[in-house]
Amino acid sequence: MQKMTNPYFLNNGEYQGDVKGDFEVVPFFIADELACPKAKIIQYEPIYLCRLTTLRVMVDHSMPVNSGARTPSYNKLLEGAHYRSLHQTINPVHKNIRTGQALKACANDIGTRGWSIAKIKNFVAKAELLGFSVGIAKTFIHIDGRDLAGLPQHRFYYGSAKAWYENI
Repeated sequence: MQKMTNPYFLNNGEYQGDVKGDFEVVPFFIADELACPKAKIIQYEPIYLCRLTTLRVMVDHSMPVNSGARTPSYNKLLEGAHYRSLHQTINPVHKNIRTGQALKACANDIGTRGWSIAKIKNFVAKAELLGFSVGIAKTFIHIDGRDLAGLPQHRFYYGSAKAWYENI
């Protein structure tokens, strides 16, 4: 295999190996967006990536990923990141309820700067319809597949976003 500069390591259950940053991991999403920025690892629950792609098709507009996968060591470095974060490539707390193995990443933060109110509300409604839990902030929307760990679907808000979202 030819040596690549700054390769990402992809482990999606079917393929394990190095890919370039512009490699399309799943339709609409490339390695640069989904990988842990520190370790360059892309390791998600496959069903989560299927849902992510389905959501992108349903909303029919771009979904810029502000935060993708994180290794547990990188997650510890981030201010405000929870030790049980569903962004983690190997979750130290949660297990996949179907396999019993450590849960792989099943969360993303989607940037919403410049989105209309209608676009934001439509995105939230479709994400929840697909079973995602949704965290709403003024500049991004967190989506996750906590149900893969047996946790209930949930909507939550960051900071003052609840009053903002309910009044838009």
